[in-house]
Amino acid sequence: MNKKMKKILSHIIFTKKTWFFDFMCLLILLTLFPHSLFAQKVDPITLSWLGGKSPGMATGVSWGVPLPEGTIKPSTIFSLKNAQGQAMPVQSWPLAYWPDGSLKWAGFSTVVDTNSGATFQLERVKTAHHDAIKTKVELIETGDDVLVNTGVLQCDIPKHDKQLIRFLKMNGKEISTGGRLVCILQNGPNRDVGDQPAKEMFAGNIENVKIEQSGPVRAVIKVEGTHLSESGNRTWLPFIVRLYFYAGQQSVRLVHTIIYDGDQEKDFIRGLGVVFDIPMDEQLYNRNVRFSGENGGLWDEPSQPLNGRFPLDRREDLYTKQLSGGRIAERKTFSENQQFLINHWASWNDFKLQQLNADGFRVQKRTNDKSTWIDAGYGKRSDGMAFVGDVSGGLALCVRHFWQSFPSALEIRNVKTDTAQLKAWLWSPEAEAMDMRHYDTVALGHNLDASYEDVQPGFSTATGVGRTSEMLLYASSNVPSYETLNNIVKQTQEPPLLTASPEYLHRISVFGAWSLPDQSKKGKRWIENQLDKAFKYYQLEVEQRHWYGFWNYGDIQHTYDPQRHTWKYDMGGFAWDNTELMPNLWLWYSYLRSGNEDIFRMAEAMTRHTGEVDVYHMGRFKGLGSRHNVIHWGCGAKEVRISQAALGRFYYYLTTDERTGDLMRASVDASNEGIGKFDPLRLIMEKSKYPTHARVGPDWLALVGNWMTEWERSGDTRYRDRIMAGVNSLYEMPYGFFSGKNAAFGYDPATYKLYRLDENDIGSAHLSVLMGGPEVAFELSHLLKNKKWDKLWMQFCRIYAAPKEEIQKEFGKAVELGNPGSWYARLPAYYANITGDTAYAARAWDEFLNPRARYYPDFTLQKFEGIQSLQPVYEVRGASTNNTAQWCLNAIELLELVGDQLPEDNPRFQNVKEPQIKNDTGSIGQYQKGELLYQDNFDQAMKNWVVETPDSPFSKVAAENGKLIIDVAQGATVWFHEKLSGNILIEYHRKLIMNNGHNDRVSDFNQFWMAADPRQENLFTRRGSLSEYDSLRLYYAGIGGNSNTTTRFRKYRGNGERTLLNDLQDKQHLLQPNKTYLIQLLVHNGTTKVFVDGEQYFSFTDDEPLTEGYFGFRTVESHQEVDDFKVYRLK
Repeated sequence: MNKKMKKILSHIIFTKKTWFFDFMCLLILLTLFPHSLFAQKVDPITLSWLGGKSPGMATGVSWGVPLPEGTIKPSTIFSLKNAQGQAMPVQSWPLAYWPDGSLKWAGFSTVVDTNSGATFQLERVKTAHHDAIKTKVELIETGDDVLVNTGVLQCDIPKHDKQLIRFLKMNGKEISTGGRLVCILQNGPNRDVGDQPAKEMFAGNIENVKIEQSGPVRAVIKVEGTHLSESGNRTWLPFIVRLYFYAGQQSVRLVHTIIYDGDQEKDFIRGLGVVFDIPMDEQLYNRNVRFSGENGGLWDEPSQPLNGRFPLDRREDLYTKQLSGGRIAERKTFSENQQFLINHWASWNDFKLQQLNADGFRVQKRTNDKSTWIDAGYGKRSDGMAFVGDVSGGLALCVRHFWQSFPSALEIRNVKTDTAQLKAWLWSPEAEAMDMRHYDTVALGHNLDASYEDVQPGFSTATGVGRTSEMLLYASSNVPSYETLNNIVKQTQEPPLLTASPEYLHRISVFGAWSLPDQSKKGKRWIENQLDKAFKYYQLEVEQRHWYGFWNYGDIQHTYDPQRHTWKYDMGGFAWDNTELMPNLWLWYSYLRSGNEDIFRMAEAMTRHTGEVDVYHMGRFKGLGSRHNVIHWGCGAKEVRISQAALGRFYYYLTTDERTGDLMRASVDASNEGIGKFDPLRLIMEKSKYPTHARVGPDWLALVGNWMTEWERSGDTRYRDRIMAGVNSLYEMPYGFFSGKNAAFGYDPATYKLYRLDENDIGSAHLSVLMGGPEVAFELSHLLKNKKWDKLWMQFCRIYAAPKEEIQKEFGKAVELGNPGSWYARLPAYYANITGDTAYAARAWDEFLNPRARYYPDFTLQKFEGIQSLQPVYEVRGASTNNTAQWCLNAIELLELVGDQLPEDNPRFQNVKEPQIKNDTGSIGQYQKGELLYQDNFDQAMKNWVVETPDSPFSKVAAENGKLIIDVAQGATVWFHEKLSGNILIEYHRKLIMNNGHNDRVSDFNQFWMAADPRQENLFTRRGSLSEYDSLRLYYAGIGGNSNTTTRFRKYRGNGERTLLNDLQDKQHLLQPNKTYLIQLLVHNGTTKVFVDGEQYFSFTDDEPLTEGYFGFRTVESHQEVDDFKVYRLK
């Protein structure tokens, strides 16, 4: 309810004498303001494509969106409209709830085609747009199977036996007669000479099938089982497969997970994959094979090429037609001589593409299994797509991250028979056997002091770790075109995702404390530059160091070795990072604030890897993860911090990925039970009278994150109560979080209570701050709204690393509780943000900006070309993932918490270049007006203007009496319909009206210029909500924004990022009502300026200047007049 309505209602007081009059007044108000009185207004949410590019083919897409607290009921119906305002099919479901029961996160699915556009509007409605769903996914479940019909594709999923899919059909025609999972198991490692270990084929055996979603837009089927040997003597290697179907689509997304449950000393996987049978009905020369190479290249051949010494037909180029997938006539239509040629031309039965490393693939083929393979093609990095079929149909399959997850392979067998096999090998049988053993046999490893390693006998085991792969199946009624096959590759390798803007996500306040990019001041520009360089460095390192492979892809390494010019890949705990000090969180917060697709893809790969490979999903360590090591599961430290749900929440909520949801849910109880079985301090502390130990962090706070996540996902307050059991325990202790020696407490997994071990204990642990604890706490504080928790957490933020005098004053003991430094600066920053205490803000910035030398970030790349390296490398000497992750996390958080108190006189900022913002005293007079390009005195209606604003009885945009009247109750943009380019000056007079009108408000004298949509030519596709414009490229000046408290200048970069370039908050740069201003916007040789009444407000020299685009007036809930609009060419 807005202030205006509160004022009106305050005068309506029901009494016996006036009840009828008052009641009628209320009815009138309810009619006029149906949404203003009793519900918080929720504007449509603008969505755009991750990376900014629309899919190249029709596809289904699923995504998650956060919703304002207390506004959206779980039963709410949503509508989705494309850029043309057309209703789209949409399916929604709850992902998480606010504590009051309202929706916090919702999942959505839709189906788009190539004409759906670049932006979409999501909003709640009273009734669903049923006509938007023209085709539905339909499911029929029996005791034996689940039949899925997308309207185009029919798929039978059996509930038992060895087939994952019984058939795929398109409109009744069989495309595949079955699909199954396969594994080749080898008994022990390869031998150098002599007899080799025995191998046996296993096939996936279905044990459970569950319908998770049944349409109408999307259906999800979960299939579980184990692999069964051909002999029937052994089952092993559990799997979980999810199959995703979308209405009207001929594709199936497949997400495949295995859990290694073997003996790593003897169970060596020699091949792992999926096989589909493809019926072949046409002549051999009408059967076709396709493989994808790299950069859109394809290897494409028919089973029998119609070419040799003589052409088959001199009148028609049948060979070219054949290669493009066209139908060649039946054999009987050819002459005897032509049939002779066909009989004597070679035909090929088997084909394969092997990607055995990250830098090379090889294509081979053979005529039959008694003849040799011949080389048929090669390349560096295949995109993992294969197709086999004939001119009446076939199946394409694409494996995501195919080359990154080597050794992989694609095989097509028996093309000359009635049934061909299409095989996707996630681990190629031609590669070395999968060796899961530890890298050394030293019983107790190499010791923490020696190699930062904590190996313990029997703990370096792979039993229970997992791996998830993704594939796309595409059924076709013909041989797909090259364009279609390339679009299949793109859709698989970079799945389309709709996203809300960083500004929207930030406004909803999800995921705790994080900032939007801000370059308005020198210090902030320095920090933003460091953040950019940090990501680009690690992005480069993935490729430069080849951090690829089936068990490695997605992870990064821990510590650099400058002497060897490589990372310490072979030195104990310095090798693979395994989430240590939260690089996952650094990447996800970096994505949230920027919307950058490159960051998203790297964070996604890391989430997949660390959630599967670094965590135990079964066995004695179930629910725990492994600390950093040369082998991902090698370290003896098995802890909750690696498996915690906090690491998966970003990916789950943004994409709705069900597998990640499984992992988070599994951690809720499994991690709690795991810490009970394996005391994280068993080698450090003696067994106490309590079941186990838990440090306040990383152990207990990781459990808290698990429970917080399950509480919001389920709405079940029992998980909140688990948190409160620990809170209540700590609240009764004399020193709160510091009431344990080295922050260690007794812990009972059955009651979730913490216990003080000794009455004299007081202490801290740095990992309490460094393994996601603060990030969980920042979000939890808002959800819990509990005074005990607030007191404990605020005390922790205030006292951690505080001077001894302050600790003495607080606790009566002069002890050291943590060391100050850049890794911990977010704690005093949070305290400063909540309390407004500027002394703690100063302390936070001092700790962050002036750390000890080893914590100082410098991501400047240096090229090394010496002979001590196999190839030239760019390096950051002394690089540490610990330091990078924690410095970047603190930077992102401090800018949000105390960014307005960043000291500008720090020596680190002195050399920051200022090529962009110029507070020069430039005069408009130094520029000469040339040709008058356009002029509008608003005496010819609105023929030159395009209006974007929601329909409302209280809004009007019109030309009246020689003025443009913008009198709107909601957001509005009024575009000049001519595209502008070159060096120009835009000028006009503009007045903000305050005369007790409905929309009269002193705010938002805003303008866009040089605006363009990088995704489409037509700019005018929006409805006036500010977030809709986040995907544009433009300059923006907002004078008197935020209820006349700020005057800001931004550049919109076309990817959702709205870089703040300057922010003026002094009174002289804010608005006065009923005053006519002369506004002048100048674009000249890469510099753009804003003048108000001849005074330069902003000047920006752009490294990537916007040189053409549209101009628009912009405002929200305001009443304004504009006249004398002119556009000049500058001389």
